[in-house]
Parts: sequence; C-alpha cells; structure tokens
Amino acid sequence: MSKPFFIYSLALSSLLISTNIWACSPPPDTHSSPVERQVDNADLVFEGVVKSIEDNIATIRVKQYFKGDGALEVQVKGFNTHSCSTFLEPEQQALFFTKPTSDGMLEAVYDGGFGATLRLNDSIRDRIKKNQAQNQALEDKNCSAIFDGERLYIPCIKISGSEDIYDVRLNLSSNTNPYNMGFNLKEAHKHPKLEAKPPEGIAPFYASVNKVEINIMESMPVQVSAIVNGHLLNGCQTLNQYDGALIPLSSNGSFRIDVTLYPPSSEDVVCTMDVRDFSINFPLDVAGLPAGVYEVNVNGTLKTQFELAQDNVLPKE
Repeated sequence: MSKPFFIYSLALSSLLISTNIWACSPPPDTHSSPVERQVDNADLVFEGVVKSIEDNIATIRVKQYFKGDGALEVQVKGFNTHSCSTFLEPEQQALFFTKPTSDGMLEAVYDGGFGATLRLNDSIRDRIKKNQAQNQALEDKNCSAIFDGERLYIPCIKISGSEDIYDVRLNLSSNTNPYNMGFNLKEAHKHPKLEAKPPEGIAPFYASVNKVEINIMESMPVQVSAIVNGHLLNGCQTLNQYDGALIPLSSNGSFRIDVTLYPPSSEDVVCTMDVRDFSINFPLDVAGLPAGVYEVNVNGTLKTQFELAQDNVLPKE
C-alpha cells in the first residue's frame, strides 16, 4: 500500500520579533487529496467522535469502519501538535484516516493538503462506497502483469482519486541495464466502469466488453437481440461457448448478459500479447412483454436501453 508523502513549509518570523513563530502552509498549487486517494493511503478509515484529546493523542469512539476493522474505542496520535497538524476538540465528529504503529496505537495519515480528517456527508459516503466497489472489482479480476522480456502488459491500473481503470502496454527502454529496468508507454485503454460482483458463489471471469448494440427486427411479435463487442486481452484468454438460447427478463426488469472467460490455467504459462476482438449476438426473450423501456446489462459494467412501442403480442383475429 502506498504511503502518503509529506511536504512541510516552515517559515521563521522576522528577527525583529522577540518570539520565534512557526507557520505552516502547503506549497503553491497544492490541493487536498481526493477522498478516494486518502482511503487508499490509509490502513483504517472510520467515522468517529472525539471523546478526549490529551497532548497529541485523541481518544475516539468509533461509529463505523469504512476500511479495516478494529475496536469501538481507539487512540490516535498525530493531532494538535503544531500549525501543520489537524486540531481536534472533544465531541468533534469526523472521518478519520489512520494506520497502526509498532506501539499498538494508531497514527493519523495526512494528505497533501495537511488534513487527516474530513467532515462526513452523503456525498463523501457515496464516493467511499464507489471506491470500495472499484477496489473489490479489481480484486475479483485476473490482474497479473505479463512480461515477455521486451514488453510489459498490465491489465489493471487504477487511477487513484478517480473511477478510471486502464490496461497498458509498455516497451522496455533501449538504454535499460539489468539492474535498472525502465519502460516506455506504448498504449493504454480505458476499461468500462467497474462494479462489485455479488459475494455469493464463485465469481466468474468476465471478458472485457466495450460496446453493446440493440437490433430490433421488424416482425410481429418484434424480435430483439443485443450485439456485444469486446476484446480478449492476451493469447491465453478464451471465451465461454454460448448456445444461442434466449436471454430472459430478470426479476428487476432488465436483461442481464454475462460474457465470461474460461478460468485461467493454474499452470505457469507464457501468454502472447495478442489482442483479439469479438462480437456475440444474444437474442432477448421479448415475446409477450408489455410496451415500455427495457435495460440490457452486460457484465454489470455496460448498460443500454431499448423501447417496445406497443405490447409485443400477436394481434387478436
């Protein structure tokens, strides 16, 4: 886990003043880190209320943990010490970013703008939940990097502080020596937005999909199909076979399509970096459906809609 990097700017007051005064301010153009980056940098993130503060140690009653688990009452050091630190008061409620120390206590984790807490609101809660879903989705994916001696392929790179995920290809630098390997970026592709998979059962290996098109045929009843386009990221990925059966309407009123891969081999094999496109036609079971707008959800990441202008039934004689 990456650790926060601190920059402190200390200025001594004029020598004409008898008492030395230390001030703290971020360097120019420095802004507070996004909450997503603060969550990633901390080991424990929780909402709590300050019970007491003594010297630089705050005793905090924990209301809920957003990252990690721990006691309902904790002590966190690193507050109220100098102008660069976060100052707390009893009964103050906030979102705390911390990490454990060797002495069994917790230590405040500061961001680039010197903050170690945030005021919690609905917007911050939603952003933390989205970040958690993004991290869970990354854990579920097969994100092992592949290096063939000349090129490095990394299927999952998370952009901290945003919802963006990329797969990238890097070329080994020509001036690289065996003790200092360097790479140049060759290309990068943005992933569709990731969502967490349901925890129950065995999580499937989803294929990378980037486009879904709806094809509505002029017939009575109307026939509808979804054409899903995507790509296989390397020579080892193989699509599961599909039998062309109709995709049923789920209980939540959408058509769920899962485009999956065969599980990766447990053996150590070298995969070629051959990216292959695919296009699959999925017929949808729309016979008998009433008029309305219906959603098509592919792998939980790619969504589109289509409309039935009238009830999709044969007219009465």
